[in-house]
Amino acid sequence: MNYEVNPFQDYESITVDELKGQANSLLNLVTEEQRPLRVCMNNGKEFLLFPQDLLAPICDSDFRLILLSAMRYAMGRNTCMPMVVADYIKRHI
Repeated sequence: MNYEVNPFQDYESITVDELKGQANSLLNLVTEEQRPLRVCMNNGKEFLLFPQDLLAPICDSDFRLILLSAMRYAMGRNTCMPMVVADYIKRHI
């Protein structure tokens, strides 16, 4: 499966200086609209601002068990499902 090298390139982007000037309104935008925001640093590095709710499934203690169950189920099939599950795990863990 082919995945984009930079999956965050479609998010709206701002500079750190813009973030400093508009911090309150931008943080409200991120939390209320549940929309991630990509922040570009002067040195070329980037980071994401996003609502904590987006991490909830990964932080859930049962998430690991669900992934293991999906992998065990997929391994018993003669389909492309084992690769789909393995690719998902690689992308999100």
